[in-house]
Amino acid sequence: MNSKASSDTCRLDAMCGSISRRNFLRGSGAALGAGAVSIGFAPQLAAQSATSARTLVYIFLRGAMDGLSCVVPIGSGADAQIYRTKRNSTRMDASDGNAARRPIALPGGLFGLHPAMTGFKELWDMDRLAIVHGCGHLSPATQTRSHFDAQEQIELGTPGVQSSITGWLARHMATTPDLVDSAIFNAIAAGGSPPQSLQGWSDAVTLSTTGSFHPDTSDTTFARTHLEALRSMYTGGSDLDVAATAAVGAVDLVSGIDFNAYVPGGGVTYPDTGIGRSLRLIATLMRRNIGLSVATLDVGGWDTHNNQGVFEFGGYYNNVRDLSNAVTAFYKDLAGSNFANRVGIVIQSEFGRQVTENESQGTDHGLGNPMFVIGGGVNGGMYGEFPGLASLVGDAVRPTTDFRQVLATVVDRLMGNDAAEAIFDDPEAPFTYSPMAFA
Repeated sequence: MNSKASSDTCRLDAMCGSISRRNFLRGSGAALGAGAVSIGFAPQLAAQSATSARTLVYIFLRGAMDGLSCVVPIGSGADAQIYRTKRNSTRMDASDGNAARRPIALPGGLFGLHPAMTGFKELWDMDRLAIVHGCGHLSPATQTRSHFDAQEQIELGTPGVQSSITGWLARHMATTPDLVDSAIFNAIAAGGSPPQSLQGWSDAVTLSTTGSFHPDTSDTTFARTHLEALRSMYTGGSDLDVAATAAVGAVDLVSGIDFNAYVPGGGVTYPDTGIGRSLRLIATLMRRNIGLSVATLDVGGWDTHNNQGVFEFGGYYNNVRDLSNAVTAFYKDLAGSNFANRVGIVIQSEFGRQVTENESQGTDHGLGNPMFVIGGGVNGGMYGEFPGLASLVGDAVRPTTDFRQVLATVVDRLMGNDAAEAIFDDPEAPFTYSPMAFA
């Protein structure tokens, strides 16, 4: 890393042994996301001014999304013809008379969005959705169709090197110039445990549902006594005292927010789905100006080997509909609240699916896949090189865009972190940053 990165590595608990407040919360029995947090006093939110902080929202689609059913080749060209030949129950056709089965055509006539992704079409029309083709690992030595290996390589940000002790998001926060040091926490993992991309960052808090963080009025006495005891026990300056104080502060902060009373900007209504609730929670925290730098969200259910269900409320249909609707509501909420230029949303899966539909009406593990970037600072459109379907790698789309270039551009151009190359560079996984034009 550069000199700034080296100077900030003390923020990474894996490097300097500091105590994770998330682990402390678990030990105290007050782990956020593990159940209702029960307190009955007003939170102390002093020194939480962060009115210019930017937030990177990283959505990982676990299980390998079928990119060809999301960004669909259409028209009369060779790619569309090959796609239609190799797909059966998962095939979409722009000439289909049923609009529910017809891709939403995008300018240029070569690609369309899945018909359930009407929200993403809105973002496209707003010029705020960038679709980056052929993302993955460029070196055949690091191309893998193992979920575990592919996810780990992406989250560590060092393909081919799985011994890294920090994830790429942790390194981003350790080097970002806009990190709010006074914030009670800078990173949250919504809807699950912190992913490996946050590995090594001590200030990551898990928030599973909005309802888990309201005071439990049936037991306020115990809750107040518990937290007051913790507050009085840890008043020194040691790592343990600092972690304990921050942990109690996190409980105060989150418990003091009435998530149910949140009013989205722009008249938006979030879908009542898991991803919709998680993004609503993230928006609530962003608009509180607490200094949130990173929010992660894992969305499962994309491993579609059998009965993929591309049409009319099948499994894949539901997944892309929920993703599109929730992300669109999230962006429009922030845009309506003047936060659009302070967010960068990245959507990624570990790899794509094979081009040929299998005998179980599903698709098997592939390689190259589109990534999506959304934000007020995004120049919408198609980016990267679609490699074509005439020259495949074992029936998989050939990767043409190093996924690190997409992430590094977001870190640099949308988040304002000039250490983008250092974040992803490694002696055993060299990386040279070339900014992409979407930001």
